[in-house]
Amino acid sequence: MSALKGITKKEPFRLLLSGWFINGLANGIPASLFILYLKYVLGANELERGLLTFTYFIAAIIGIPIWLKLSKIYEKNSVWVLAMSLACIAFAFVPWVSKGDLYGFFLITLVTGLTLGADMILPPSMQADVAEFELARTGHDRTGLLFSFWSMITKLALALSILITFPLLDALGFQMTSLPEENNLTALAVIYSLVPVVLKLVAMLIIWKHPLNAEKQKEIRAKIRESEVRKVEE
Repeated sequence: MSALKGITKKEPFRLLLSGWFINGLANGIPASLFILYLKYVLGANELERGLLTFTYFIAAIIGIPIWLKLSKIYEKNSVWVLAMSLACIAFAFVPWVSKGDLYGFFLITLVTGLTLGADMILPPSMQADVAEFELARTGHDRTGLLFSFWSMITKLALALSILITFPLLDALGFQMTSLPEENNLTALAVIYSLVPVVLKLVAMLIIWKHPLNAEKQKEIRAKIRESEVRKVEE
């Protein structure tokens, strides 16, 4: 219990976990509404919906080595903030996409998919940095405990995004059983795009403050090596 209190009081862990949770909400909301948006607002048929979904995940895979390369040149938190910024810009154009504009939405899907690659690769790498920080600070390997928190908060963000999204849609007059012209499609478009933008902006402000930069990590790893040498000598 004391180990748990010690970890949660430290800024690197709190900032990273908070930023990841809010960004998880921002990703979970459009993910849960993706097919509904394509069907009701964009008017995409089943084949088109499948192709756009495929594009999104392929773009994420393509984006992984790009963000990984950038994270070796620049600070990880800065690169992640850049990715979230690009996602915000792409989402901001969603309300202006008219029905049937598959090419316009394809570009948005491509950009948001690429930024998903950053969400897949950068936060776990930063979590590993936090684990090293805890090892250097306490002399105890708490990687398992940290990643348990990580897994729990990921599932919580996904569950909460669903709990928020569908009751909100219902309150605004959207029913999946109704015809498109009988639904509040503006509400669907706004919740799908602009709510994630607001959440990502909050996450960006948090992650920007993350203190474990490359220079700090060098100091942490040097301290860990010194500790290991002392143990061997003893």
